[in-house]
Amino acid sequence: MAAPIARFNVGDANNNNNDLKTKAMQDEEAAARVQKMRIAIGCLVAYFVVGAIAFMVVFEQFTFTDAFYFLMVTLTTVGYGDGFYPTTQGGRLFTSFFVLFGISIVAVALVEVANYMIEEREALIKKTQAEVIKNAGDDAKNGRAATVPGAEDPDAPMAKLKAFLAANPVIEVLFKLGSFVCIAGGIFAAIEGWDFVDGMYFTVITGTTVGYGDVTPHTGVGKWCCFFFLPFAVIFTSTQLSALANVLLGKSEDAKLKSLLAVDLSIEALLNMDTDGDGEITEFEFIKFMMTSAGMADGETLDALHKRFTEMDADGSGALTKEDILLILKEKEEAEAALAAASEESKVEK
Repeated sequence: MAAPIARFNVGDANNNNNDLKTKAMQDEEAAARVQKMRIAIGCLVAYFVVGAIAFMVVFEQFTFTDAFYFLMVTLTTVGYGDGFYPTTQGGRLFTSFFVLFGISIVAVALVEVANYMIEEREALIKKTQAEVIKNAGDDAKNGRAATVPGAEDPDAPMAKLKAFLAANPVIEVLFKLGSFVCIAGGIFAAIEGWDFVDGMYFTVITGTTVGYGDVTPHTGVGKWCCFFFLPFAVIFTSTQLSALANVLLGKSEDAKLKSLLAVDLSIEALLNMDTDGDGEITEFEFIKFMMTSAGMADGETLDALHKRFTEMDADGSGALTKEDILLILKEKEEAEAALAAASEESKVEK
């Protein structure tokens, strides 16, 4: 039996996370991400350039600042209605199509930008983890205490605050939202000369995209601050409210882990794991039982994944070996060749 291509050893820093991916595949994926990023940025630039020309020159007479302010308010769907909207029939007709198609395209672009940033952050985290593991191994060999790059003193006030918030997720979300509303509200209140309460009110109404339009920036500085503030406010507020909902509904990662660890493992439960009745509990049966009992996955999805793995495991070894993968590639090439031949035959007959 051939040895499996990869072994999933957590913390194997020397393989640089390349167990399952060749360098060529990684380079190809990186190039694809960069290409998507360029397209996304191009869509964002096109949105603002086309919109600015339309509302400054063609249909309306907005100023440069007002045009970009209006475009960002439209893009984030806040829609203050504070006097910046198309007044001509041509402008309204253009805006109708611009909102339907422009925003949908830009929304996809924003998702690509967000995914790129998330992937880059995950890559940085993996790199840091590999360094920590390597340092821990070196420290163990040399008889030193393990060191973690950038680790804080656990007795420091900030470290204690972080630990407290991590242990109380509801308070953590409320703390983040409260800090955000107070800081942003204070900044806009200072710029626009508002009362502090009005600044907080504006921040909440903006972040939740309610956008009544009764309190909006009127100065040039305030509008440009709003231009950069709007996307951040909407994303941050929605993220925090989603996190709060997950905590309250018991769907947080900690809650999922606790429910998984709390799964009943009595004799009766263990017997129920043996779904095929062969008297043995396989790794898949154990994982399926635990995941479905904790509500983290459904049995049909897991069965479908297991069936797909079994189909790929040609020799039935329980692991995807080099021979399995070569056989899969061969079958794929044969199928593609047969399809191409059938296509050519069809063309000849015509």
